[in-house]
Amino acid sequence: MRPKKDADGKITIEQHFVARFHLKLFCESPGAETISVFRFIDAKWRAGRSTASVGFRPHNCSAIGPDGKLNDSFDKFLQITIENYAVEPMKELAAGSKLTNAIKMRIAKYAALTAARTPSMLTEPLNSFIDGFDEDMTATTQAMADQLFSHIHPDNPRARVVELLTDYNHAKVCEIIDKLYHLLMNSEWHPVATSLDEPFIISDSPVYGQKFEDGSGCFFFFPVSSQLAFFMVNATRSGLNLPSSHEVVTAANRYTMNSAKEFVVSCRQDFPGCEHLSNRLKILRLPRRDYPRSGSPRDVASG
Repeated sequence: MRPKKDADGKITIEQHFVARFHLKLFCESPGAETISVFRFIDAKWRAGRSTASVGFRPHNCSAIGPDGKLNDSFDKFLQITIENYAVEPMKELAAGSKLTNAIKMRIAKYAALTAARTPSMLTEPLNSFIDGFDEDMTATTQAMADQLFSHIHPDNPRARVVELLTDYNHAKVCEIIDKLYHLLMNSEWHPVATSLDEPFIISDSPVYGQKFEDGSGCFFFFPVSSQLAFFMVNATRSGLNLPSSHEVVTAANRYTMNSAKEFVVSCRQDFPGCEHLSNRLKILRLPRRDYPRSGSPRDVASG
């Protein structure tokens, strides 16, 4: 099943912010092509799903080109320059290969990309930027956006402004990728292995980041596959010792759920920490303004 394209077959409409090759590393069984997905919108598990069915947003990274039409050039740029280089290293790590510096560089770049292009990471910086305009700037920007994009968003003035400032958003994505990449490369990487009986999970926001309360630095959590994940610690404190245990996997899966907003993928529904799904569901049903901010890599990078 291929991602949906436009009527001319030229641009990809369903642009994945969690790469399909990554989702396949959490398939229902070794060698399978399908995944089990828990969607928060209806609080249901669905088994036997294609990796093409989750982790995408229509025109997630699209922009209006000089011809006035949507194009997917930025999405393709990210795939070609970052995502494609991580495919084989991720598979090798999942199969048991050791972490070399060359592999670390590619995984760090891909993890940074995965954090930066989630829908929330794409929309929040731009909305904050627009909300910071004074009255004159707001009026000027809206007038320009109305002139250029009324035919695309006839009933949504805010969407016209967002369309006008897409280049700003893409620049912020690249900025976040660069900051996170350097943070990750300068971190201590601690692998944690587990079994398919007690697997790691992945969500629509795979990278979790948190600052230490004592101000000594920060850490990130990144699940590679059902059986392998990394804690990346960037801190002045001494090294981290993480035994492979049920408690560590449970805590890691809670991190993944705490940053999830749309879905969770697991090779089995009774994964360590699965009881936390109901707590996360309650939080996501709160008005958006009442969400507790948790696990945002951008917040860590901006610190």
